[in-house]
Amino acid sequence: MTDILVVSMPQLKQLYPTDRDWEKIKAIMTLLQPIYEATKLLSSSSHPTIGDLWTVFLVITTLLTEAQSKSRSIEARIAEKITQKLDDYWDDLQSYFHEAVLLDPSTKFTTFKSSTDKYNARQMIHATYQAYAPIVEDVNQQVLRLDQTASARDYFRRQLKRTHNISTSSDVLDEYLNATDEDVNVLAYWKSKSSNS
Repeated sequence: MTDILVVSMPQLKQLYPTDRDWEKIKAIMTLLQPIYEATKLLSSSSHPTIGDLWTVFLVITTLLTEAQSKSRSIEARIAEKITQKLDDYWDDLQSYFHEAVLLDPSTKFTTFKSSTDKYNARQMIHATYQAYAPIVEDVNQQVLRLDQTASARDYFRRQLKRTHNISTSSDVLDEYLNATDEDVNVLAYWKSKSSNS
């Protein structure tokens, strides 16, 4: 289409991109493709999670680092500028979102770079879990104190836990963290878990 325009208006010929210009444009488009995909994923209409944000930043920063290794190329210069801007946000994000990232069943520990990062994230989510988890009493005491507001279903659930030694402590968290990753919709996953409890 642009070729026809240049042929019909010769004064545009000097402004028309050369083959080398087209190569640069293609390289820039390739570099910007992940950022375009990130924009689509992180738009509010797709219901992004903090886990999505973490994964996007990790992938994009890795790709930008690779692009910067192509010294003196247009991609390297653009990647460097983008990296400088993202670093301002990424440094803050890395320290705040461990729990949210671990609660994404499709990635959990995948996006943590080192064993130390994984260990620290695990410790952090355990501390958070302990701070917010309901205090678990001895199951035998719970069964004995069945009050008027408890339903028959609650009674039998507590009996089942007592007779089958089902733990309600942080073993539940460890069981989740140690399970294999599941490629699921995070929001639907946790909604189904909350309706099962």
